[in-house]
Amino acid sequence: MSIYKVPYTYSDFDTKNRPYLEIIIFNTLKSKGSSKIFAIVDSGADQIVVPFSVGKDIELENPEPDEFKKFHSVGERVSFINKYSRIYLVNRTDKKMYGFDESIAWAHPNPDTQKKMEEIIKDYRNSKELLIQEKNPRTIDYFKEKIATREAELKAINDSFEVITLLGRPFFDNFKYIKFYKENNKDFFDYEIINSKIVDVREIPEVI
Repeated sequence: MSIYKVPYTYSDFDTKNRPYLEIIIFNTLKSKGSSKIFAIVDSGADQIVVPFSVGKDIELENPEPDEFKKFHSVGERVSFINKYSRIYLVNRTDKKMYGFDESIAWAHPNPDTQKKMEEIIKDYRNSKELLIQEKNPRTIDYFKEKIATREAELKAINDSFEVITLLGRPFFDNFKYIKFYKENNKDFFDYEIINSKIVDVREIPEVI
């Protein structure tokens, strides 16, 4: 397998150049893949971390209550569950995608958070119904403010589970090595894949 040189990519996440790899996450049970994702290469992360929306898009199975875990290196306020998926590393040089079967940490609201979200949604809907019926201007303003507050609360919870996609140390096991360095004042990293770790090879779809 060849050695590949990858430049750091500008990140909207924290407005810095970061080491990213282009990947697609695939649910083999549903034969459903994600859209293209730029996943940060993070040697300090203990897990391969996937945001809630990506797991929903590829139809990962909803968790049982006893499946939830917390990974302190990712964030103590966010709950995760372990799932298995196939991660395809998009290699533009070879015009191929190399697949690896991996355990991922999927950010997902735990039962307590789900209950809180249900209560917020119920109160939001009730307030919307009461607003339609209300005639008093002061009461109308009260319900409008309450609805806006509930919307903000729900958005804050949803946003907390949209963590950045991380390729942590377990993914490094697929490489003979990975090297970070500077060249002409620009950041790069090299990697070389271990052939025996590849479980599937595909052509890169035109849509990505």
